Amino acid sequence: MPGTENSFLDAWSDLRDLHTPELDAHEVAKFATHHLTRSIVRDLGVSFIAPEEMPTHSQLVELMTLTPIGGYDDNAEAVKIGDRLSVWKATGPYGKLFDGVTTVRLDADVTHFELGLIPDAIEELRAAAHFLVLNFARQQVVKRPRSERKFILLEEGARLILLPGGAKALKEFYAQMGKYGAVVCTVFQQFAALECADETLRAAAFDNTKLFLVSAQPSPRAVDAICDALEISSSAKEAVKRYPLPEHQTGPKFSSFLMVAPDPRRKLVGTFRNIAAPEVVYTGASDKKVWDQRQKALLAYDDIVTGIITEARKHAVG
Repeated sequence: MPGTENSFLDAWSDLRDLHTPELDAHEVAKFATHHLTRSIVRDLGVSFIAPEEMPTHSQLVELMTLTPIGGYDDNAEAVKIGDRLSVWKATGPYGKLFDGVTTVRLDADVTHFELGLIPDAIEELRAAAHFLVLNFARQQVVKRPRSERKFILLEEGARLILLPGGAKALKEFYAQMGKYGAVVCTVFQQFAALECADETLRAAAFDNTKLFLVSAQPSPRAVDAICDALEISSSAKEAVKRYPLPEHQTGPKFSSFLMVAPDPRRKLVGTFRNIAAPEVVYTGASDKKVWDQRQKALLAYDDIVTGIITEARKHAVG
């Protein structure tokens, strides 16, 4: 393939669906046995194994704890590691996400992962779940046709970059996923998290972002830091500082945000208003009282979408 940054994976994703030409048996054998390429053949072979045929985590734990290589006395470390890994089996407290064949299809047009139900106290489970989601997202982007447009929305960028390997994964998403037809969007509740991140991550995010959306900020310092990083005028900075919060408004409520489209010739900067539909406001409300009332009200509906639309309009009228 032309270009200096293309890898074998790039060529594979482009050529895998084409008709296989006639190949020289000698060249095939040499490719399969050469020390530089035989690992590629191994990896591709594994990728063709069906999910139900793949070894499971439970099988790995059993091999390490029941039949360790060299026996219990000579390989006691394997037994100890196997015991520690047992909590990630399907029968353990964490294993349902990681052990066995998945019971949910993950190749639909839209896939949503909700990690908010994982308690903050179980940080190791949250870190592993984030790692799993990032790997799955990357896998889906790479294996689908490049002509197919993809959109990846990462809602908690600050938490992501604090996880082991999270910053590296996010940097790769911004630097590499564009050539596979993917658009990456990351939400940061506070700019300080990105400001304190590794310099290479900030560079990858800022250099590959085509559109920035800046909402009302809790402090003037945050506004100054964001606007200085985006190199926008003082008038735009003052506009952001004056954005009213929806809870401070009367009448039809809205939220303001600053749109910044970087361009070396002419940077586009302007203020927009987001007037959310009643259904969006209803589903997005997080007040505890509203949450409890909403949970009870939606139980009366067989279809959750119909319930949201009906209850939201009641709420809007009331």
